[in-house]
Amino acid sequence: YQRRVRGWSIACYIVTREQDNNRMTFRSSLLLFCFLSLFVALSSADRASVFSQYQNCVVFGRSVQTYFAWTFNATHLRGAASASSSYGWLSVAFAYQPAMIGADYIVATRNPSTGATTIKDYFSDSKRPCTGSSSGVMGTCPVEVASGRTATTLVSAENVNNQYTFEFTRPRVVGDAWHVSFTNTNITNIFMLSAFGEYDGEEYIGKHLTPSPYTTDTAVLATNPGLSACVPPTTTVPTPAPSLLFNIKSYNFTYAIRDFITVGWNLTGNNTVSFGVQMSSRGWIGFGFSKDNSGSMVPGEAFISNNGESAGRYNLNNYDGAVLQSGLPDADFLTVNGVSQYRFRRSLSDILTSGTADPTKLITIYAFSTSNTVVSRHSESDSGSLQINLLTGEIVSIDDKKLIKAHGWLMWIGWGVLVPLAAAIARFMKKTIGVWWFRLHIILMLLALAVIIAGFGIIVNESREHFETSHARLGLATFILAMIQPIVGFIADRMFDPNRDKTPFFPDILHWIFGWSALVMALVNIWLGIDLYDSPQVIWILWGIHFALMTLILIVWAVVNQVSSAH
Repeated sequence: YQRRVRGWSIACYIVTREQDNNRMTFRSSLLLFCFLSLFVALSSADRASVFSQYQNCVVFGRSVQTYFAWTFNATHLRGAASASSSYGWLSVAFAYQPAMIGADYIVATRNPSTGATTIKDYFSDSKRPCTGSSSGVMGTCPVEVASGRTATTLVSAENVNNQYTFEFTRPRVVGDAWHVSFTNTNITNIFMLSAFGEYDGEEYIGKHLTPSPYTTDTAVLATNPGLSACVPPTTTVPTPAPSLLFNIKSYNFTYAIRDFITVGWNLTGNNTVSFGVQMSSRGWIGFGFSKDNSGSMVPGEAFISNNGESAGRYNLNNYDGAVLQSGLPDADFLTVNGVSQYRFRRSLSDILTSGTADPTKLITIYAFSTSNTVVSRHSESDSGSLQINLLTGEIVSIDDKKLIKAHGWLMWIGWGVLVPLAAAIARFMKKTIGVWWFRLHIILMLLALAVIIAGFGIIVNESREHFETSHARLGLATFILAMIQPIVGFIADRMFDPNRDKTPFFPDILHWIFGWSALVMALVNIWLGIDLYDSPQVIWILWGIHFALMTLILIVWAVVNQVSSAH
């Protein structure tokens, strides 16, 4: 390859030198043409590509091309797909007929802001977006909507030179209605299709772009349609430095936590699991186990690498700090050229606090930071829990934020519904419903207080950050006001004099100030909470609509009440 480049370059130089020195324009044009030809030659040269690992490859589309390569073994299909990274999701589909409806999709979605890749199996019974319903015409949906399961596992994902590539593995036979079976008898009767589209942050893929989608009978699986003509032009993979600890793809199973973080593992016959963790970014990465198998990081054990500058095995006994353990049994760490790697071994009998870990449901934990090279407190979005089936490679992401979500919904109901309603009744309904305004006000406020106390207790018990954020500190101040309010209100009721000439500052006006101040602080804090915990876009939209309607209703109520009082 190097001789070819040097030879072509020398030829270009000799050809241009042989021309008449006075014909500079011709020489310049010839030189430009020569080196453009050299560029084309370099572009078409053989490269160390992801696709070179596979037996077969096909190109989809015309103006915008996608590529799919694949290999079958006795039990699994292993494949790789590639397209321009300007699109947010990319899919490969299999079908018994050359049509998208009724096809079995593998969809990889890349979040352009975080770089995270997720992979899911989809089905389609119509061209419209997924309705979310599990009956009737459902649209194009993840199989989970119809009580199925994603059988495809993400192996790796990368974005190199504006070309996005992902690799996956899938059992040849899943055994349900949503997945095509690749048996030896029907493998020549299956069609392949491809589609891609923009990332819109939604759970379900929307209407896709597709440049005259190309379909091909998979009878070509028995032959090689020509890898050299199918290799994507910019999907070259840098050759790992020889001094790296391991090749992450040498493990039996791998999983991409993010585009730049991959974990691999092997399970041996003596119930010992070997893990390898690789991070292709500056920062630190921790991976380990939930000692009580709950998905929580406390109690836990984690191996943490800090850009190769320090590494260790830590016990996670509380959220305020981790305890470094002496020695690194069966573990080693290394960072080379910005790639951090470490590997370690654990017996299944040593992972949990008590008992032996189930190899089909091993709960692991991870956390990382790309903004700090010193191990420090991580954000909620940069951590998580995974349930791993060590035998099959199946991964289930564990939602360890259920209590945080419960806190949010309780505060939404308490401060966003019950308190505004109780306050509005006290402010605007006294003349309309008579003494019932007071009774309804008391009932609604007591309900709101119970909900708010429950929400506050949940987050204090669950959160690893006690009053260290603006949301937490404002929430504490709001909660204190909420606890004072019933006391001041009780005093106002006991001291009420129907024959008084004016409303006293204490306790009546103070009760009014405390109440509306607490409500305004709470509404602001709900916005802060939605932002703090990386809530999906639909939550922002719902709360925005709720807030706008609530504000509008209160304004209209106040205007109507003012007009009525004037008359």
